[in-house]
Amino acid sequence: MTLLQNEVVQELLAGTVGGCAGICVSQPFDVIKVRLQSTAAARSGPSSATARPPSVISELLRGFKAEGAVALYRGIAPPLVSNGVLNAVLFAAYGGSLRFLGASSDGSDASTTTVFLAGSMSGMCTSAISIPTELIKIRQQVEAGRTQTSSMLITRRIVADSGLLGLYRGGIATVARDAWSFGVYFWTYNELKVGLLAAWGGGSMESDAEKAASPVGEAAAVCVAGAVAGVIAWTVCYPIDSVKTIIQTSEHVSTGSPVTEWFRLLKATPRDRLWRGYRACVARAIPLNGVTFLFYEFSLKLMRQSGDDPTII
Repeated sequence: MTLLQNEVVQELLAGTVGGCAGICVSQPFDVIKVRLQSTAAARSGPSSATARPPSVISELLRGFKAEGAVALYRGIAPPLVSNGVLNAVLFAAYGGSLRFLGASSDGSDASTTTVFLAGSMSGMCTSAISIPTELIKIRQQVEAGRTQTSSMLITRRIVADSGLLGLYRGGIATVARDAWSFGVYFWTYNELKVGLLAAWGGGSMESDAEKAASPVGEAAAVCVAGAVAGVIAWTVCYPIDSVKTIIQTSEHVSTGSPVTEWFRLLKATPRDRLWRGYRACVARAIPLNGVTFLFYEFSLKLMRQSGDDPTII
């Protein structure tokens, strides 16, 4: 067996390809989402209750007018690097969790509970990576307009102010978000992909490849399932993500329990502010997750077919 024929290696490589491709098409929407969310913490006082929050389009145009096209890709370096690593870990952990729970790597024989648990386990595995990288990315996006906002400068500033543990600020909220949302994410994707492929004349891309729909049909099923899964997963965890963003952008450092601080902010933040930036998040989730799963599935399929016919690659 060659290295490329190892299941874990295949999942790591396919996850890297999918993660990088997804970030490239979705970064502008993430910039807008973070800026809209951060205003929930920045705007306070009597007038803020009645002030109309900026729309996705107005914030997009404002950023473009003030800083040019570079504003739409501000902070892309950390997620581009980390998302490749994060998705490699995510998909490899998901496949490993499925195997640990007694199912096949593609989840075709797994129960809905097994798929959900495997997704939750894989989400928690990625938290060690996503907590510091999201913190750096968010600080870089929010500090738009300053002369120096490089990822390295922000990292040094955080470490200087709070030490290495400062890079894990908002960690409790991130773990809570990822464990819950990735369970929903993979369950939704798995159910939709199987249903769409069956409805469009094919079976699973891996278990029934010879009976599968046309390449266009397969690609459409994967993109639609990934996009819908991303939207649903973000919808069920968005208030948690908003609190995480408030924690990570706040200058105030709580001396109490992180869990207590998280619940305090969740209770104190007005409901409309917990959903601020949601439209930008959904607009980002559609291309991000559709493209991520498309590149992941077809990269994985290509590598697994190459095991049977080495001349494919």
